[in-house]
Amino acid sequence: PRTKGLLYPHGSMPILQLSVLYIVSFSQIIIIILNIILCYISLKIYPSIHFFKLISIFAFLLQPIIYRYVVKKRYPLDKKAKEDTSLLKSRWDGFAINIAAFMHYNTDITVLSLFTNLKTVSIYSVYALVTNGLRQLVFSMSSGISPSIGHLYAKGDTEKLNQKFDLYEFLIFFIVFFLFTVAGLLITPFVMLYTKNISDANYYQPLFGILILISESIYLIKEPHLNLAYSANRFKDLKKHAYIEAVLNIVISVILVYKCKLLGVAIGTLIAMTYRTLFQVIYLKKHILKRSLFKFLKKVIIFTSTTVIGVLICNLIISPVELNIMSWIYHAIIYSIIMLVLFIIVSLLFYKNEFKELIKYIK
Repeated sequence: PRTKGLLYPHGSMPILQLSVLYIVSFSQIIIIILNIILCYISLKIYPSIHFFKLISIFAFLLQPIIYRYVVKKRYPLDKKAKEDTSLLKSRWDGFAINIAAFMHYNTDITVLSLFTNLKTVSIYSVYALVTNGLRQLVFSMSSGISPSIGHLYAKGDTEKLNQKFDLYEFLIFFIVFFLFTVAGLLITPFVMLYTKNISDANYYQPLFGILILISESIYLIKEPHLNLAYSANRFKDLKKHAYIEAVLNIVISVILVYKCKLLGVAIGTLIAMTYRTLFQVIYLKKHILKRSLFKFLKKVIIFTSTTVIGVLICNLIISPVELNIMSWIYHAIIYSIIMLVLFIIVSLLFYKNEFKELIKYIK
């Protein structure tokens, strides 16, 4: 059927997109592993920073070669076909959103660089290692379901779209709250281990670590709503609010950074991300899915309450993490088991159908 100007074999669009994601993910895994091996060998044979980076260049050059081969083999392009620029009519709105996203992801480090010192920037960068890694992990674990959401919207199948969206939203909540709760318990010990024997700055910033984790988790739980809006080609409507979020982040961070330094940029980011998430949920309800706002708020209350209970249990029954790797790993395993059990119990109590679908999705 012809869907939004694109021609697909019946029922093939999700399969095509998922197969592409499969190829992209596995090629990235292989190349990263290969890069690690080659870099390790280069350090043993010829320990030079220039040769080290040159090896990385050659490793990552394989990626476009693999993509070109796959595209040529699976998706033959008709080079004589006439251009259809109508499919790109929203490209500048999409570009504007990407500019706003670039501003969002670089505001904190820029503000700290301009208004504080490099020691503060160093502290921020170490804590950001954790949030950046968790963000990528969430995107990787949830990327498979996003194409199906877009396909159902294009077909106009509202009933199935709502069912799939329930699963998508539940999946994001489950992953984000589980990962970020465990990270909240472990981030400061991790940073202290990572910076052990380094005395250039005070890396013990537990409140800052918690704030940036909360900020990032709030930003991530809007992903189902944002992706559906993208699938609905609502770039123009989203553009304005993406810039409002970026400006809020910049202005509040600059105002607070003088007195609060790290905490100032964390608060600015938290307020901006909260604004964007609330807008995205309300926008979807009003203009796309006509979805009850209570469904989202109910998930927030249930998963937040579970997080608070889990943190209290972990802090009451388990001794603090000692600053050695084995202690950190032991606590990571125990915390993960406790939080996983709690979230599974809550899911079976309140979201039994979604949890069953999640298990099928994982399989």
